Amino acid sequence: FYPCCSFSGLIIMGVLNENAIIGASQPSGYSVPDENTLLLIHSDDDDDSTSFTDTSQTGHTITANGAAKHDTAQAKFGGSSIGFDGASAGADYLSIPDHDHWDIGDNFTIDYWIYFTSFPDAYMHYLGRATTTNTWSHYISSTERIHVGRLGYTGIDSAADYVTTGSWIHIAIQKTGGLTRFFKNGTATTMYWGAHSGADAYTIGATSADWWSPATSSNPLHIGGGASFGTFYSLNGYMDEIRISNVARYPSNFTPETAPY
Repeated sequence: FYPCCSFSGLIIMGVLNENAIIGASQPSGYSVPDENTLLLIHSDDDDDSTSFTDTSQTGHTITANGAAKHDTAQAKFGGSSIGFDGASAGADYLSIPDHDHWDIGDNFTIDYWIYFTSFPDAYMHYLGRATTTNTWSHYISSTERIHVGRLGYTGIDSAADYVTTGSWIHIAIQKTGGLTRFFKNGTATTMYWGAHSGADAYTIGATSADWWSPATSSNPLHIGGGASFGTFYSLNGYMDEIRISNVARYPSNFTPETAPY
């Protein structure tokens, strides 16, 4: 307890609340993230603003590159989302400096809302550290298949035609105890690995194909775009409520949140 103030000899006592201090930077109407949240990016900002804030308790610095910005053309929650126009020459993305939070371990969840405007002729990288071999990335192919894996190694794929354009989709990928799950709109879905055969939960062993244990990297985290062996690919679409956690948040199928995290 800490003394707050005194009026005519009356001392009022109060409790110093660490979360209240941390939460002071939270946008109005947003709750304070728990200690397992390593990164949390909301949008809900002015149109064309390029100022981004990590509202987790870590407070990572976020830099907008190219045409990446808050965009009121689409919004999952609030008045805007994070817009990327897919221009490879412009390299639209958010960058966050290297941190051991991005060295994905054995217990984590990566979840976000995403809205595709169009699909690529080849690939669109939109979340990860992908610039060199053995670094991880989330990306989508021309067959509307989401891939999560390490450059130069086998990764995990969704089925073809997994996502569509023109609507918001909630994606969650998590791992705990060697078990990886891939959720679309709260439902665990079939995953494919290597020869494209698998089930809705695939146990990954301690092999070279275990992309969730990549080599330690000094690469920054990129959101909305990423380089793959010298070529930069950017998302053509929008993202919102991007969260990385050091726990598995979804033990089974779930209903995605109807409000910001």
